[in-house]
Amino acid sequence: SRLIAAMLASVTFLAGCGADTDTSSSDTSAQVPATTGAQQGVPPDSPQPPAGVEFDVLPGAGGDSVFAEFDVSHNVTTGTIRRVAQAETVAILKYARDTYPDASKVFVGGWVPAADGSVEERQVLNAEYERATLEKINFDQIDPATIWEIRDGGTVHTELQ
Repeated sequence: SRLIAAMLASVTFLAGCGADTDTSSSDTSAQVPATTGAQQGVPPDSPQPPAGVEFDVLPGAGGDSVFAEFDVSHNVTTGTIRRVAQAETVAILKYARDTYPDASKVFVGGWVPAADGSVEERQVLNAEYERATLEKINFDQIDPATIWEIRDGGTVHTELQ
């Protein structure tokens, strides 16, 4: 998936920058994520995933990493684009928290077509949330405008700020 490829590229780059690089054969970049289109290991009575969101799971020793990616709407005003993407992030995180109890991290990626109209997409949201953060969120009362402020890592492109 696009998000996993972007995350692995970031991890590979960052690993190459550090002095304590671990080059053991258990490198996670060699693992293939389990696509959850059929929702592997998810009970049949679980909530439905948000429409248009692709979820992938990468098992890990410290817990699963859930990768969720969606296309950010780009045919409206900047303020509306941001609000819709923030609301989508909230829905993704609630679904991931409830559906993947073994997930230690959830990564949310938002993509838009290139500004020049080419078929290449670019990532405008790459947000990481730890399990502890997900557990603190009151999804019934959170203001979606604050969802990216509480992320544990990642970036939000200036177009969404």
